[in-house]
Amino acid sequence: MGMNEQEARTEAARLNAEHPERGTYRWVARQAGEHWEIVRIKAPGGMDRQHLNESTEASARPPQPDDPRPAHDRNVGGPWVAGG
Repeated sequence: MGMNEQEARTEAARLNAEHPERGTYRWVARQAGEHWEIVRIKAPGGMDRQHLNESTEASARPPQPDDPRPAHDRNVGGPWVAGG
């Protein structure tokens, strides 16, 4: 007996949070005909998801102020850009 979509997504989330190999693998739900299944995907070599989250959070950029240039300069590149 297969799972429905919600059951598969819930189980994949549980595996991603609790499985001992969660640093090396990722589990995702996918549809297989009328049922859903869980698929294990190996992360690329040298990629540890636990440390990846820490490094991306540490390197997050602070909020940036709005661009003070006129809309034409922001969107088109300014009056010096050739039309084509």
